[in-house]
Amino acid sequence: MARRAEERANEKADEKADETRRGDMVSGQSRKPSDRRDSAERRAEKNAEKNAPRRAVSQPRPVAQPDHAASAESADIEARLSDPRMVARQQAMLREITMTLLITLALFIGLHYSAQAVPLDGPSMQPGLHTNERVLVNSLAYTFRGPQRGDVIVFHPPTAPTERFIKRVIGLPGDTVTLTPTQVIVNGVVLSEPYVDLAPPGESANPEPQTFRLNESQYFVMGDNRTNSEDSRFFGPITQREIIGQAEFVVWPVGDFHSIDTYSNVYTNVPDR
Repeated sequence: MARRAEERANEKADEKADETRRGDMVSGQSRKPSDRRDSAERRAEKNAEKNAPRRAVSQPRPVAQPDHAASAESADIEARLSDPRMVARQQAMLREITMTLLITLALFIGLHYSAQAVPLDGPSMQPGLHTNERVLVNSLAYTFRGPQRGDVIVFHPPTAPTERFIKRVIGLPGDTVTLTPTQVIVNGVVLSEPYVDLAPPGESANPEPQTFRLNESQYFVMGDNRTNSEDSRFFGPITQREIIGQAEFVVWPVGDFHSIDTYSNVYTNVPDR
């Protein structure tokens, strides 16, 4: 019996050992897949951390420092602008600029409406002036004074009020103008006229002897080309009301630009009446 009891004890011990081995085998088989999954998940997490973009570390923004130089300059400008002397100087400068602009505008308008470029047509003022030249006519020349002897003027002739003639002033209001075949005499003085185109041989400069006594509003005008000019010898004296202005410059062609000579020395010895 003792032997049987010992055999049974051994059998039970063997059974327990077998159960323990089976449990270990079952337990080992059940842990291996779990361990593999955990290992795979950890590797995935590590790879995800490696591949994840790194976040930029935000740097603190620099704090703007006050510009003491700019502040001082701004304060200096404000102080100068508020200075009464500076304000007075600025106002005076503004007045000067305004006056300069107004004067410039007035001169521009005055020149625009007072100066005319008039084309010449005909030989009556040869040899000094020629056809197709343009002369600058100053219509304000006689605003404060009348024409003078020797002036070259543009006017409307009494026989053709819509046309423009250009001639030289020979006699003034109150003068006596006497014409001979070869001479012009003003107030008893024979004129020596260097600007006149001499008459061809056998022709007279003046068609017939005449004497004109001018009243207080009349002017006697003649062309420099005495043998080919329609002037006061034919249509009589003109008045200042018919005068457009004084021809002062030849402005075209550009290469022929020059002032128009009045030959005032020719009339120096002529007495006024």
